[in-house]
Amino acid sequence: MHKEKSHKVAVKDYDFTKEMSVNELVLQMEAAWGFTAGKLAVGVNIMESMINDEECVKFLSFTADIVATGTRGVIRELVKRKLVDVIITTCGTLDHDVARCVKDYYRGSFVMNDSKLHQEGVNRLGNVLVPNDSYGTVIEKKIIGCLKSYIKKAKKTSQPVNYAAKSGYAAATKRQFSIGQPNTISLSSCRA
Repeated sequence: MHKEKSHKVAVKDYDFTKEMSVNELVLQMEAAWGFTAGKLAVGVNIMESMINDEECVKFLSFTADIVATGTRGVIRELVKRKLVDVIITTCGTLDHDVARCVKDYYRGSFVMNDSKLHQEGVNRLGNVLVPNDSYGTVIEKKIIGCLKSYIKKAKKTSQPVNYAAKSGYAAATKRQFSIGQPNTISLSSCRA
């Protein structure tokens, strides 16, 4: 935000034009302020500054729950375009990333009846619905297969395998972790 005192900076209305770009809209969000609009604009400014600074090592940190949403595609795209150098996240990120490659998650509501959902074999993560067959054993099968592959490789080469580095969430490592799905964050970071 500007160096002026925050209680002296007026909130401005959006000014739409016929040919307005998304970038122009986001730039206006800082002046429009209100709730998350201003935060989005400030975040875009910070990201642009980081991208334009060749010496800047760009860290991205987030919790797993956003990978259960469409935001997963934004994170994947940031990694594919090499706009982040390092990702710091929770292990659940890998779970949701793998699970969403295998089965869909669905739109829900924050006010749904969890007992009724449970009877239907569905779990609720905020306003995202995760069917039981989209999680748990689906992930275990994929991850166990990967781990067996790494163990076999380690035995053949007599070299220890660093499983943590293989996860692919440090985009700068360029190490291979493949669950056989092209749209994962994990795989995108390995190819970065």
